[in-house]
Amino acid sequence: MKSNNNKKILPSVNEFINNLEKEVRRKDSLTLIEMIQEQTGLKPEMWDKRTVSFGKYKYKYRYKDEDEEVRTHFMIAFSPRASALVLFIATDFEKREELLGKLGKYKTEKESKDYLHIKNFEDIDLEVLKEIITNHSKLYPAN
Repeated sequence: MKSNNNKKILPSVNEFINNLEKEVRRKDSLTLIEMIQEQTGLKPEMWDKRTVSFGKYKYKYRYKDEDEEVRTHFMIAFSPRASALVLFIATDFEKREELLGKLGKYKTEKESKDYLHIKNFEDIDLEVLKEIITNHSKLYPAN
């Protein structure tokens, strides 16, 4: 029997956060983890080598004429990068535009409006971020 040596070994969430170079990313990541857990009741886990995720949901996917397949995706996640902390959220949750208007200083990507780039949590309203997380979470029943 052939063994699968291709399986990725990911660091624990704590290892990952503790090894971030920038203090502001470590601090903001810990704040965000606590906030997401408080708002959703979900525990963090590593999705890949640089993404912390919370919850999973299944969806059906079909590419062109291929057979439909069931895929799993995270409910909400973030990635602390060198230039900013990137929060992955839906583009269609309740009061999205209103809340983003109140959030403070952030950027989105031109191609994908579901990536919020936040340089520093001191530049945003954390109560508004909590509401964004809560409203986003209502869209995805975690599995």
